[in-house]
Amino acid sequence: MVHQEVLDSALRLLAYRKQALDVVDVAGSGSSIVASGGDLTRWTMRAARSWTSLLATTPVTSVTALARTMPNNRELTQHGLKMRSVFDFGG
Repeated sequence: MVHQEVLDSALRLLAYRKQALDVVDVAGSGSSIVASGGDLTRWTMRAARSWTSLLATTPVTSVTALARTMPNNRELTQHGLKMRSVFDFGG
């Protein structure tokens, strides 16, 4: 049963990610996909200083990656960035 729960959760995460991408695709939304894949930490930290909001979707992460990115996220949000992260809790 646990295997099925994981598959169900992964499907829900993909559906949420698709919804977020659909919002970006809406003409005139003021949003855009700026990057995907790879290690984006340095690039994001530089670029996000000029943004007002950030929606980040990450299907899989690790404790090591979160330990590296969480301080950056806190710094950006303390300087006014509105941020929403969607990621797979079980990843």
